[in-house]
Amino acid sequence: MVEFRIRYKPLIDKVTDPDTACKHIQDGTNVFVSGFTAGYPKLIPQALVRRVEAGERFGSQLMNGIGGSGDFIRNGFVSFIVTPSVARGGKISAVVPMVSHVDHSEHSVDVVVTEHGLVDTRPLTPRQVAEEVIKKCAHPDYRDLLWEYYQRAIHSSGGHEPHLLSEVFDVHQRFMATGDMKPPS
Repeated sequence: MVEFRIRYKPLIDKVTDPDTACKHIQDGTNVFVSGFTAGYPKLIPQALVRRVEAGERFGSQLMNGIGGSGDFIRNGFVSFIVTPSVARGGKISAVVPMVSHVDHSEHSVDVVVTEHGLVDTRPLTPRQVAEEVIKKCAHPDYRDLLWEYYQRAIHSSGGHEPHLLSEVFDVHQRFMATGDMKPPS
């Protein structure tokens, strides 16, 4: 498969499959993958995902360039973000109060879609978007948690996009500590 892409023949013997290459990546290693890489740049992240799905824990050191998706999402007639509402068997929610890294901000996304529903954000205020995404896109296991956080943020800080900065990353911290974003029942 790679023979036609590599002209320096002694390098062909050094090429390996993504799963074998990922065995050399240890927890805490910084991994940078550009969306503009020639070839098949998504194979390494996909192999890392397979390792995580098999039960291995990794820190937050995988960095991925957005490649052409940013160009498309900002210039498409209607932009969609489609994602499962949860990952890792329900232990990670795709809908959270805030994220530590953003490839595409809320200003670039027109429609949010999960298996539970969709929200057309275009006619909505930021508060309305939050309410609708919690109601229609968040996984039912996380809706109460998200709604309670949102209500506390409105009453405590108010504003255009209410947040409680002292607890906005609690679900992320809980996951890093316990392996699950949900609080103990």
